Amino acid sequence: MVHYMKNSKKIWFISCAGVCALAVLGYQYFGLECTSCEPAKVAQVNTQSANVESTRQLAVPATAGTQHSMKVEKPAETDEYLGASNNASQPQSGKKHYDDDWCIAKDELSESDYNFAQTQLQDWDEFQGKARFSSPSMSHADELMYPNNNYIESYEALPLEQLESLAVKGDKWAMVTFVQHPQANMKVKDEVAKQLLVQGASYYALQELIFNSIVAAEMSFERADGRQAAADHVIEALAYAYWGLEHYNEGSLGTFIALTSVEPFKTKFPLELVLANSEKKIENSLKKLTNSIQQARAEAGIDIPQAPSAVQKSFAKHIAIRESISKKHMDLLRSLNIANNNRIQITPCVNKHLADLKEKTQKY
Repeated sequence: MVHYMKNSKKIWFISCAGVCALAVLGYQYFGLECTSCEPAKVAQVNTQSANVESTRQLAVPATAGTQHSMKVEKPAETDEYLGASNNASQPQSGKKHYDDDWCIAKDELSESDYNFAQTQLQDWDEFQGKARFSSPSMSHADELMYPNNNYIESYEALPLEQLESLAVKGDKWAMVTFVQHPQANMKVKDEVAKQLLVQGASYYALQELIFNSIVAAEMSFERADGRQAAADHVIEALAYAYWGLEHYNEGSLGTFIALTSVEPFKTKFPLELVLANSEKKIENSLKKLTNSIQQARAEAGIDIPQAPSAVQKSFAKHIAIRESISKKHMDLLRSLNIANNNRIQITPCVNKHLADLKEKTQKY
């Protein structure tokens, strides 16, 4: 799958070649997105259009205080969803309830609890703005794999100038559409992406910000004296990825790994060299990002809901998929002495999902 995205002199070239078969399984069983495929290749870009350093301060949308109405409610404490926990005879022998300790919802939960868990996952996707900008050649696939597209279809049809105006004013779905628009102004895109982090709709916003940081790193690397600057941009991108993991946004890690799997990083500037002895810098960058977002939310009166239990428990499946595709990178990230590494550890649930994925892969 190849997407060409142009903005003036800027060309994005992202390829998911090499893992299509595994990605199909990811789509079918785990909801894996194409943006998590690897390797990805980023072509050279114009220096002026790729200069992302000047727009790194978080901007709060004028209407931010009114743009966080999407709430993911805590699971209802009802017999309908929790099952007859006080009833000695359960309708499905051996099945677990939503509040029990489970890993693979489809296999372990009762039907009603599984359906409720799925609803919670769908609500969280909606809250995070997980609605993909469609491409004419991929319209059927978009419809199949990105069911939230109905939230942005009307925005996709707008003239770019009107879409930008709505995005800058803080309209959530206009913002989500705008940061994915291939012809959108890159500087404005960057600012809108940061506003989305404040609002909590971080899915495609993080991918945009990580991409910009990696492009800046590549450009710095090409300068004779720019290796340290390149490393700093990579660290910035990784901080975005870690922030995404902390907020159960699996796409951020996949984007970071994909973009650092190609030249010049693959052989000339390998990730293990870039990140060597950089734990403190990564933690400081993540802390600075977190504090900026928290401050912006406090000023705007934005209260972000906690991820539902189903989201937290199901996150292991995304780590399992990433482990299957990108084991070398995952091992490297786990080797870093960073407190926020807990999201990428191999847990018993991750192992269950790995075994489940292996079993399903062998059937094909």
